[in-house]
Amino acid sequence: MSDGWLRTCHLCGTVDIEPHHSLEETAERLSLALNLSFDEEQTGKYEEYPAYVAEGAGFEFALLGTPLPEYDIREHKSPNFQLMISSSSEGSGEFGHSVEVSAFFARFIQARTGLSCEALEFPATS
Repeated sequence: MSDGWLRTCHLCGTVDIEPHHSLEETAERLSLALNLSFDEEQTGKYEEYPAYVAEGAGFEFALLGTPLPEYDIREHKSPNFQLMISSSSEGSGEFGHSVEVSAFFARFIQARTGLSCEALEFPATS
């Protein structure tokens, strides 16, 4: 595998996290596990979802809480938090392949924090 192929990959994933702690405490635990600083999202990017975001090691992370019932438009409602993971957006138009990293991060986070996690895998795109 050449280095050029790796640069054209977009690493992405979603981890479902059972809410045994508050969203803020879950963000603190993730900060320690990933050696990143999760901060409350203030720009409104995730609209009705309360969120904490972090960036580092070439990744962007967004921990989403559950929206208020009147704003919950999800098809499958769940009380669980979701951690969205994506390669940093620099050069985002150059990605040719998506590589699913949900399972790796779910196992890593569960081992480092004791949080109950499950990988949510979506069909790959290319």
